[in-house]
Amino acid sequence: MSTGSARRPVSALRSFALVFVAAIFWGTIFPGGQLFHALGMSLYEISLYGAFLGALILLPWIIVSGEYRVIAMHVRACAMLGCVAAVATLCEYTGVILGIPVAIVALLFYMQPVWTALLSRILLSEPLTGAKVAALGVALAGAVVLVRPWDAGTIGAPIGIAASVLGGMCMSLWIIVGKQCSVHALRPGTVAF
Repeated sequence: MSTGSARRPVSALRSFALVFVAAIFWGTIFPGGQLFHALGMSLYEISLYGAFLGALILLPWIIVSGEYRVIAMHVRACAMLGCVAAVATLCEYTGVILGIPVAIVALLFYMQPVWTALLSRILLSEPLTGAKVAALGVALAGAVVLVRPWDAGTIGAPIGIAASVLGGMCMSLWIIVGKQCSVHALRPGTVAF
């Protein structure tokens, strides 16, 4: 399946630089959410802030390059990605706003690799090897030790904990759908947008 333009190779240095910049922005999510909530912004406004910042950065690149435009056959996949990303974004701030410590929210949200492995097995029939199962076990055991579900009353509202877990699951679904879109000719830059 062709998108009408040949893909140009991306240098390793440029790829690492883009990942580094994205990590810097991504690392400000939870503390930024706390700050914006303290300034009186609603959960909805806070979740839109990240999307607005991403659009501000990526939209000129998409318009100028012309390579990352969405063609008609990809509208449904992009709409699904947008909906999943919107739920994930709302969930990632809900825990913080409900008083769950930032470290716990971040841990639960970034349990995303666990959910990705499990959902990939269910949705894509990807193998769940012994090494993956061992890694998942270590990750889950670490989460249990850090979150201490037997003492959940001391870390905040259960709905905040559930929202953080749901956010991680939605992020996994976003990654899985994004991967499938990229495999089927949708550019990774478009998926990220």
